[in-house]
Amino acid sequence: MKKTVSILLFLNIISLIALPQLSFAYGSLSLSQTNISLNVGQSMTITANPTSNQVINVSSINNSYVAFANVSGNTITIYGLGAGSTQIAFCTYDNTCSTVYVTVGGGSNYYGNSYYNNYSGQISFSQNNISLNLNQSMTVTIYNSGNQYSYNSFYISNNSNPAIVTASISGNILNLYGQTNGSSTITVCQSNSQCGYVYVTVSNNYNYNYNNNLIFNTTSLPQPIINQYYSNQLNVTGGSTPYSFTLSFGSLPAGLYLTNGGLIYGTPTSSFNVSFTVRVTDNYGRTGSQNFLFNTSYGSVLGALVYNNGSLINDNGTIYITYKNNKSGFANFLAFTGLGYNPANAINASASGLVDSGFTIGSSNIAHPWGSWIKSGTTVYFSDPNGLIPISSFDIFTANGGQSSRVVNANAYDLARPILTMMDFNDARLR
Repeated sequence: MKKTVSILLFLNIISLIALPQLSFAYGSLSLSQTNISLNVGQSMTITANPTSNQVINVSSINNSYVAFANVSGNTITIYGLGAGSTQIAFCTYDNTCSTVYVTVGGGSNYYGNSYYNNYSGQISFSQNNISLNLNQSMTVTIYNSGNQYSYNSFYISNNSNPAIVTASISGNILNLYGQTNGSSTITVCQSNSQCGYVYVTVSNNYNYNYNNNLIFNTTSLPQPIINQYYSNQLNVTGGSTPYSFTLSFGSLPAGLYLTNGGLIYGTPTSSFNVSFTVRVTDNYGRTGSQNFLFNTSYGSVLGALVYNNGSLINDNGTIYITYKNNKSGFANFLAFTGLGYNPANAINASASGLVDSGFTIGSSNIAHPWGSWIKSGTTVYFSDPNGLIPISSFDIFTANGGQSSRVVNANAYDLARPILTMMDFNDARLR
C-alpha cells in the first residue's frame, strides 16, 4: 500500500549537488559592467564571470517596464523597454549574486532641477514618420548616441511647410501641431552639426493611417515550462506606434509577466491552466485584442511530456517522480530522502495526467528510478532503462530538461548498471 508522503512534516534539507564538471565550492560572480545606460529599443551585452563554471539566471528585476535581460551561458543581453531606471539581479545556482543598474532613456540625465542632454553623437527619434489629424498635437523624443552633456543644444534647422505643421523644441522634446492638410519635413540639428529628419503628414481624416486596424501577428505562443525561463515578444501591425500592451482579461501563470512593450517573460513556478487576453493600444487610442492559452500539459522541451523527466510532483501530499509521462510513487519518506531527494524541490501540482508505472519505491537500497539525474564524482548521468547516460556539458544537461535541484548522489546500485553513449542535445532517449 502506497503511503502519503507529507513534505510539511519534514524540514530536513539535502545539500545541493554539483552539476557536471562544476565546482561545488561557493564562489563569486563578477560582471563586465554593472552600470548601463540605454535608449528605448536598444540592447547591450555584458559578460558574467563566476569563479566556477556555474549556471547564471535572472534573479529579479525591480522595474520590468524599464528593461529586461536574457542569459545565454555567460553572456547577458539587456534590453531597454521604457524610460526610467531599474536594478537587475543575476545569481548562480548556489545563490552567489551580482546586480546591474540600468538607466533607459534618450541619452538624457537630470542633475538637480536642470535638464541636460547628451549630444555628441548621432540624432535619432522615438518616431520619425508621423501622421497627424487636423488640430492634433504630438510630442517626439529626440535621442543622441554620444556621451557628453550640453544644455538645450537641439534646434529646428528647417520646417519645409510651416503652414501645415508647426514645430518647436523644449529640451529634447519636439512638439508638433497639425494645422492643415499636407506634409512637411522637420529638420532637427544639434550644436555639433549632426541633424535628423521627422516626416509629418496632416489629414482631416482621423482614419488617415493606411491601416487603422490593430492586428496581432502573434496569435499563439509557445507553451511555458515549469521552472524554465520564458521570453516571447508579441507583435502587431496597423495603427500608429508607439504601442502599449496590457492584460484586459485573465492572468498569466505565477512567475510570468507582461511588459508595456509586449514582452512576456519570467519563470513559471507551478502548474497552470490559464486563458488571458492581451490588449494593444496605439498612439491614437485605438485598440486590438488577442486571446491566448497557457497549459502545463502542452509545454515541454522534450516533445509532448507533461513534466520533464525526473520532476518531483507533490500531489496533495503524495510525491511522485516522473519519467516519460509515467509516475512512480514513494512508499515512505525514508525511501524518498534515502535516495537523496529533497522535499523542497517537489512541485505542488496534479499528477492525474500521468500514467502510473505500477512501481512503488519502497527502499533506498535500489538504483535510482528511471528519469533520475545522478552524480558520481564530477559526472552527472541520466538514469535510463538501459543504463546510465553520461552528460558531457551543462548546456546539454539543460537542453534535456535537467535542473541542478534534481541532481542526487549516485549509489552502488546505480554504478553497477551499464554506462551508455554520451547524451546529445534533445536526446531522443529521453523523449
